[in-house]
Amino acid sequence: SKALEGDGEAARRWSEIEIRNGADGEPRVVLHGGTAELAAERRVDAIHVSLSHTGTLAAATVVLEVRDVSAASGER
Repeated sequence: SKALEGDGEAARRWSEIEIRNGADGEPRVVLHGGTAELAAERRVDAIHVSLSHTGTLAAATVVLEVRDVSAASGER
């Protein structure tokens, strides 16, 4: 979520992030609302997610891929 913080409303944004099963059962991230808009503004091309869990714990690792880093950071 830190990579997509923008307007100080990070808590609201959690409800705009969805994990779905892809065609082969792999997890994929779907963004909605302001979070999807912010990702587009920051030129996020792909979101990779890895999920793991036990009976009592769950963990996720997420990587946002931006192909044009200079454009995403505002450099000219």
